[in-house]
Amino acid sequence: MTEIVYVMNPWTGVHHAITRKDVTPERLSAMAVLMPDDIREELHREFMYDSFTFWAAYVDRVGPEEAGKIWFS
Repeated sequence: MTEIVYVMNPWTGVHHAITRKDVTPERLSAMAVLMPDDIREELHREFMYDSFTFWAAYVDRVGPEEAGKIWFS
């Protein structure tokens, strides 16, 4: 399993490395309201006990540019 996920800053176009320690449950909760309901719920059922794996799957699903819009919001 990868321990780094890259997302793109929507304002600069620069890719940023997100590590397991960056994806806290609190941060993920704050971002969850910005995620599409269907994707969020599907991934939550599969990865409900691991915030980083949930985030990595989300980035894989929507791509680094879309995920970056949420990460940098």
